[in-house]
Amino acid sequence: MYSRKRIIKDRSIIIMSIISVMAISGLVAGIMISGKNKSPDTPQIVEAESSSEKKPEKDTTESPTSNDKDAAAKVNKETTTEAEETTQPPTEPQTEPVEAVPSEEVTKAHISEETSTSSENGASVNAPASSLSFTNNSILVWPVETNDIVIEFSMDTTTYFATLDMYKTSDAVCIRSSLNSPVYAAADGIVTANSYNEETGRFISMDLGNQYELTYGQLKDIQVDEGSAVAKGDLIGYISEPTKYYTVEGANLYLKLTCNGTAVDPLDYLNYEEP
Repeated sequence: MYSRKRIIKDRSIIIMSIISVMAISGLVAGIMISGKNKSPDTPQIVEAESSSEKKPEKDTTESPTSNDKDAAAKVNKETTTEAEETTQPPTEPQTEPVEAVPSEEVTKAHISEETSTSSENGASVNAPASSLSFTNNSILVWPVETNDIVIEFSMDTTTYFATLDMYKTSDAVCIRSSLNSPVYAAADGIVTANSYNEETGRFISMDLGNQYELTYGQLKDIQVDEGSAVAKGDLIGYISEPTKYYTVEGANLYLKLTCNGTAVDPLDYLNYEEP
């Protein structure tokens, strides 16, 4: 009985072994079959990669789009237009008529017809240049409140200048006056200069007509402008402190009259009597 059981057991072991071997063989066969199925693909992949490497590089130049074609056509059209414009003969520019510039004589004539406005002190400035006709027989009015001459006109002989302590010729007269006292126009005229120099200080010059010119020196607070017309008796400024050339003489009005550029004695045109 024991041997029979042993035989059955041994058979069972053998059967199990066979089954195990068959299972392992089936597993191995499945693996082998699976490997065979995959192996053909590998060469295809390698072959595909090789073929892709052998393909020529793709041309990166993009074909012109419709927009590019339109832009190129537009540039060609503009270039053609510019070329046509270049070939056309230039048109002559239209010039506007140029007004003739008035000559100096015409300008002076125009200015001579104008009268100046009133000065700041309200004096009437109403002497048109056309009325400026100063002559050898004309009379000047005294421009300051006194007729005290401290330095006389003298071109033929010398006269004494106290501040300079010397004798020399004098092309003007100096009329004693008070500091800050008003100075009035001695004749109708047009202001031709409003300036300053070391000897006469602040001064103005006036054209009286017929080549006569009258200069007033040692002034301050001048009331007229260069180019303005001034009437006889109008306020033109005030007496300033004397310059260093006239400190001893004191405050005074420097008055110089010329005809054709030559100095003449203003006292010959003033109602003046020597003391």
